[in-house]
Amino acid sequence: EPLQWLQSLGFNAVKFNASPSPALLKEAQQLGLWIVAPPPFADESAPPPEAFRPVLAWSLGSRLVDRDVPYTRDLASIDPQRQRPLLAGADCELAEYSRLASLLLVDRRTSATSFELGETRDWLKDRTRLARPGTPFWGVLHTQPSPALDQQLALLGRDASHPHDCDLEQLRLVMYSNLAAGVRGILFPSETPLSIDSVPAAMRTDVLRLLNYEIRLLEPWISGGQLADELTSPEAGVHAAVWQTERSRMLLITQRAASQQYVTPPAPKNQFTLLVPGVTAGSHAYQVTTAGLRQLRSNLATGGLRVTVDEAATSTMVVVTHDPLVVHFLNKTLGEIKSNATRLRHDLAVRRQSQIIEIDQRLSAVGHPLKDAATWLREAEGNLSQAQRMLASNDFPSAHSYLTKAEQLQARIRRGHWEQTAASFHAPAASPCIAQFTTLPLHWQLAEKLRGATWAANSQAAGDFESLEQMTKAGWKNYNRLPDDIKSEVSLSLVNPHSGRSALRLAAAPREPRKLPGPLERPLVWITSSP
Repeated sequence: EPLQWLQSLGFNAVKFNASPSPALLKEAQQLGLWIVAPPPFADESAPPPEAFRPVLAWSLGSRLVDRDVPYTRDLASIDPQRQRPLLAGADCELAEYSRLASLLLVDRRTSATSFELGETRDWLKDRTRLARPGTPFWGVLHTQPSPALDQQLALLGRDASHPHDCDLEQLRLVMYSNLAAGVRGILFPSETPLSIDSVPAAMRTDVLRLLNYEIRLLEPWISGGQLADELTSPEAGVHAAVWQTERSRMLLITQRAASQQYVTPPAPKNQFTLLVPGVTAGSHAYQVTTAGLRQLRSNLATGGLRVTVDEAATSTMVVVTHDPLVVHFLNKTLGEIKSNATRLRHDLAVRRQSQIIEIDQRLSAVGHPLKDAATWLREAEGNLSQAQRMLASNDFPSAHSYLTKAEQLQARIRRGHWEQTAASFHAPAASPCIAQFTTLPLHWQLAEKLRGATWAANSQAAGDFESLEQMTKAGWKNYNRLPDDIKSEVSLSLVNPHSGRSALRLAAAPREPRKLPGPLERPLVWITSSP
């Protein structure tokens, strides 16, 4: 895709899988864009060293594991300037890779998976503890479901359409969770071009623009600040990470709930309080949105500054400062982005409204309506109309307020339909058709087909998990990679089998129960099925 197009979306760097050509380097330098790419491998036809000025870092690879260490060690020695940072995307052996590279890229896909989104920060923090102390990390934010999920949906749905569900609030939550773990940059991988001319692709492009607007506001703290301890909140489910500079604190507040990685519900709480310790006298708290600053109610209390956050979203940004220069920076940046950002957010919400109406009608047509959906849709439509009127008069804070109400109503409908459908399964991951809101109609179409189907015997040899001996003969294999202080077990369990007499049980535990192990880099025990 043209670099100028990517720059217009707000990206300041582009990562490539191949060493950059002279033409690409020249275009990047003219645009002021950074490049991350593999080194030129001592290629005689490579451009001269001065041509590589736009290269921010050399990429040593992605999804690297233990067997890649020797190759990566050789690759790390190839750098025309010897001064440029090296980036390694490692899945394990983080201690070793952090000695070879000056930056680590950590990737944990959350959306439309069984991994709870609320656990992302803790998982990322554990990864930083496995690396050499002080190693900077970059995070990854996927805006599309995995290719494996796409393939499953294509096989199940045949010719049925299932557009990707790119939810702004869900992706904001993923981004905030990454930044709350201390990452210094975010990589946005893409399986398909961003310039595809379709409504779902346009919605994803607009979501990326809006996320990059927020990153512009966060940049001074993420690039130059230090991550402090997470604030404790008296409110259950409310978590606040703090990025601190000499004269200010940036609070990244998230509200966690179960199964947010499938379809994000409305914000559990509209209002809550936080106690921010160590605040200088005369400090004020401001809620920061892409529509403007809003001073929050706050007062000095025992232990710090007590801040009341109202009109809270699932992810909320708050700045606490006594320095007018910090407020000036925020207002200056907002002056450059708030008009475009608020109008873009309104356009995105309008298109989301049309998408929800269509899917709600399709679900109702097959006998699965959502009670009160019609009322909520009307209310959301009314708030969108009010937001449009506020935009016409350039009242961006009021437009933001109406848009937030509309988005919360839309989230209520999306989540309501999803919960109705997911209730049919013991776990949402049991069906790829309920991994996203946009694929729910496909679930009911498939369910209708299966009702009239003739069921044959299980074609997976020994897939009923009734005999370990039969499983071994059929080709099932058990693998483990265990530290000395951990033991594993693969056995049949009589507890709550899905059907038949038994179920397969995989377990790992410390050899000494009172001595818990530290963070673990990879699964300890796993199986592969019979051919």
